[in-house]
Amino acid sequence: MHVLLIVTLGFCLLFEAVLTLHILLGFVFVYLIAAHLWQRKRTSMSLLNRLRRPGGWHRPAGRLALADAVLLALTAVMFVSGLWDWQLQRTTIRWHALSGVLLTIVTVVHTVRRRRRLRSSAIS
Repeated sequence: MHVLLIVTLGFCLLFEAVLTLHILLGFVFVYLIAAHLWQRKRTSMSLLNRLRRPGGWHRPAGRLALADAVLLALTAVMFVSGLWDWQLQRTTIRWHALSGVLLTIVTVVHTVRRRRRLRSSAIS
């Protein structure tokens, strides 16, 4: 799943000039995020509960909760700003492009740091 997310993000960045393909890949990416969160619903709820206790943010599970929150926030910003741009309300600051590049970097770092666990994980 993580590799699909990174590949989809990469292709979205690569095909930004081909608007229809970029939009379709963007929707595929958002669908993959929703599927990923649904797959991990128990883990996601546990991480959400950890965010409510700032004292534990320095522990590995707390850092993972923060990372997931950042990834979700960046995805939301990218999706909303993409819809805004799509409706021809372009702004002078390209929030959609900036959030897309930042999301790609954070997703790659997030995945690389967890690569050992990802090799042994299974989709349930």
